[in-house]
Amino acid sequence: MIINYSDQEVIKNQKSIFLAGPTPRDENIKSWRNEACQILKDKGFDGVVYVPEYSTGLPKKDYTDQAQWERDAMSYASVIVVWLPRTSDMLALTTNGEFGYWIHTGKLIYGRPDWAIKIKYYDWLYETDENLKPYHSLEDLLINAIKVANHVGINKHTEILPIEKRVIMRKNHNSINKIYVAHSKKIPYQEELYKPIRQDFELKKYDIILPHENDTYENYTRNFYRDIDLMIAEVSDKATGLGIELGFAYDDDTPIYCIYKKGTIPNNSLKSVTGNFYEYNTTDDMIYKIKKIINTEEQKVYKKN
Repeated sequence: MIINYSDQEVIKNQKSIFLAGPTPRDENIKSWRNEACQILKDKGFDGVVYVPEYSTGLPKKDYTDQAQWERDAMSYASVIVVWLPRTSDMLALTTNGEFGYWIHTGKLIYGRPDWAIKIKYYDWLYETDENLKPYHSLEDLLINAIKVANHVGINKHTEILPIEKRVIMRKNHNSINKIYVAHSKKIPYQEELYKPIRQDFELKKYDIILPHENDTYENYTRNFYRDIDLMIAEVSDKATGLGIELGFAYDDDTPIYCIYKKGTIPNNSLKSVTGNFYEYNTTDDMIYKIKKIINTEEQKVYKKN
């Protein structure tokens, strides 16, 4: 792991994490970034960590140079971590602007301790615009940051997402947000379907409903299916209940896509409700296909609007 400080030249085109948040203005106050770097090292992160502080530990000298360094490092970062242990002594005013600017790149993740002050707007904006909950543990936040950085690598976003691609627009317009993943109970769905979906960072932005996750399936009414924006059915195995659900979605003109594991043969009758079939080989391939399906439907919505 390489720590890249702001009095050094920005290291470019590497898997990287930027640590955004309050910076001590007093040499006697210990920076939270020391703990963050130690956690990243202990967890085996092998990329670049951008630390917007001087390697000497002394206060910043040139504001313009510092601001430009942070802008460049954030542009090159695979993921931007915003940790906000905000107190009256460390208000992190610069972080206000950085958070608002970079949240719509799709590469910012945010957390703060429970005792942090003046963070209600951060929480609200993150949940409203990104459909994500803030982390309350620095370690948990950084563990997820490592996963995202390892997944993204150097193929990170460097520009602000257009308005039509932001999560908030999916919520406020005719869009794809509520996604129902149906399946047979015969497959090992908890490990092979639910767990990979819940662990994927990009999919957290959607309201993905997994029928047997919280034992609420039996309470679903006919109106529940009318509110779905997209239905994805895992059809590697046959199931009567699954067929009924597909019929509901078909009657409501809900987009239906079927995914199935290589080596299995989907029931031929499924072609009466959809022509959209995606074969997958591995768990990663399944997640890729799910994202591809969502993106396909989102593009249709954007063109329609």
